[in-house]
Amino acid sequence: MYIRKLKLEDAKSMLKWMHDESVTKYLKKDFSSLTLKDCESFILKSISDYKKLDDAPKNDISINMAIVSDDDLYQGTVSLKNIDFKSKDAEFAITTCAKVHGKGYAQYAMKWIMEFAFNSLSLNKVYWNCSTQNSRAFKFYLKLFGRIMDFHIEENNNESLVIFFITRNEFFKYYG
Repeated sequence: MYIRKLKLEDAKSMLKWMHDESVTKYLKKDFSSLTLKDCESFILKSISDYKKLDDAPKNDISINMAIVSDDDLYQGTVSLKNIDFKSKDAEFAITTCAKVHGKGYAQYAMKWIMEFAFNSLSLNKVYWNCSTQNSRAFKFYLKLFGRIMDFHIEENNNESLVIFFITRNEFFKYYG
């Protein structure tokens, strides 16, 4: 497995997980109505944002990368969203296809994107949220390196979200 830039050819596989309720059940966004064209637009924006990394100022960009198998088949997306170069933080997100759950893809991708955030982008903090109902993800984050930052009740459906974060220093303390 490895991480690479998204390609338009990834759109069909991306759409599959978006329409798989076992993958999207606990995600805030409703992916069920998205189309192949939506996936292609997301990929094109991701390609454009990646090119903007070398430009200044770096505003309003996200980094979305493909998680792929050794034979270059798309297995998910790992992202840094809402990158704030002034505050030196970003929001982490990850989604993998159901067929690779429990096979190390998410752990590999999460470590990779954290190294990218702290080394390549010089960020100081990465944060993310997880529904407390998503016990599998919740346990995964705690096991890997999550630290609880905040807890709040979402007003729309009274769902509890845990906000995790990790700092550059904590990450390198764990993963040197």
